Amino acid sequence: MRTLIVSADRTLASGHPQNLGDAFLTDALSERLRRAGHETVIADFGQTARRDSTEERVRVGGVRGLADVVRQVDAVVVGGGTLLADDQPGRPFAGLPRLMAATG
Repeated sequence: MRTLIVSADRTLASGHPQNLGDAFLTDALSERLRRAGHETVIADFGQTARRDSTEERVRVGGVRGLADVVRQVDAVVVGGGTLLADDQPGRPFAGLPRLMAATG
C-alpha cells in the first residue's frame, strides 16, 4: 500500500529540516509504516530537497500540489509534528485544518 505522510516537517533552502522535532517524528512514523509493509512517501512543502534523509520525500507546492499527490496514493496519514500552526495567529485556516481539508 502506498501511503502519504503529511506533517509539519519542512525543508529549508539549505536542505536541512526547519524543525528537528518535526523531522524526527515524521521520519520515525515513515520508518514504522515501512516496517509494517507500506510504501511511504512524505509530502514536503519546503524549499528544496532534503539532505541526508533515509525517508522518501516529494516536494509539494501548496494545496493544489498536495491534492495531486493525494490522488497518487492509497492512504494518507496526517501527523508527525506540530500541526496546529499556533505560531501563525494571523492565519486562521492554517496548519492542521488546512491539511485535513486538502487531504479530505
